[in-house]
Amino acid sequence: MAYIPDFEYDIFISYAHVDNLSTSGNPKWVEVFHNQLEISLAKRIGKMGLIKIWRDKRLEGDQLFDETIQSSIDNAALFLALTSNSYLASDYCKKELNVFYNRAKSDLYGIQIEDRSRISNALLNNTPHEDWPEEYGRSSGYPFHDAEDEETFGEPTDPGEKLFQKQLRELVDSLHKKLIKFKELPEARTAPPDEVNDEPAEAEKGPTVFIADITDSHRTVRTRIINELQQKGINVISNTPPPYDVATHDEKVKSDLKESMLSVHLFNDFAGREVDGDPGTTYQKRQFEIAKESDASQLIWVPNSLGIEDIEEKEHKEFLVQPGWENSRYWVI
Repeated sequence: MAYIPDFEYDIFISYAHVDNLSTSGNPKWVEVFHNQLEISLAKRIGKMGLIKIWRDKRLEGDQLFDETIQSSIDNAALFLALTSNSYLASDYCKKELNVFYNRAKSDLYGIQIEDRSRISNALLNNTPHEDWPEEYGRSSGYPFHDAEDEETFGEPTDPGEKLFQKQLRELVDSLHKKLIKFKELPEARTAPPDEVNDEPAEAEKGPTVFIADITDSHRTVRTRIINELQQKGINVISNTPPPYDVATHDEKVKSDLKESMLSVHLFNDFAGREVDGDPGTTYQKRQFEIAKESDASQLIWVPNSLGIEDIEEKEHKEFLVQPGWENSRYWVI
């Protein structure tokens, strides 16, 4: 659990992998920066390990935008972009930034904490303001380059120099203030994800809602939905198997749906886990198909930012555009 209770990570570091390449035996710049940032924030908080920072440490620069990245972004409170010419030229980095921006705008906190943006911009080169992505908004950047005037391109500051420590201190000051303000906000849920009672022992009066299986990247969203429903006196059934064998799984889902007036299905660009014993079918898809045959209505949640045409898995793409979803029985949000 992160320092900010509603998230798994406090800071997501987004960077171009080429900026972490080492030459002539020099330390990898991004790796050193990450380590120094973590130590500096730990000193501000007073204990090592409380601030959770996530960075993709894989070496390949042409990887697909996968569920691990999506989940890490969805579960991060703040976003730190290491802006360079390489970063601005990377479609991969642009997608990370855009996904965080759209998710933060739509979550319970919004894109700003008071007057501070949840997106921070550390400048590895002297990039003109007009070239910054629009997601940065009106926020100011934090220089981590050695340019001495506006006309100089600049290179990332040597971590061994005093200038780097001065620049780091200014960024840490800002991030620390954001984290403190964030932590002071009312929590969006009553308990951390692992402590949420997804299946109340005794259902009280009120309707019952079935929350279908999700991908890991929707874990935080599902937790918030469950808490808000329960706070309104609605009984929630969730965490229905997986894993179980196909027959046991189907029987349990049908039994749960008989008690429910509504089933909620959260979809994104990932198909989710495959059903044990039935390769090629996911728990998300199977639970939705079973729900269609039940007496419960279905609510389908698809993020506005989802680009159907960009989904690489053909079967999942076809599933999301299947005929019938325009029927008044379903809602796409």
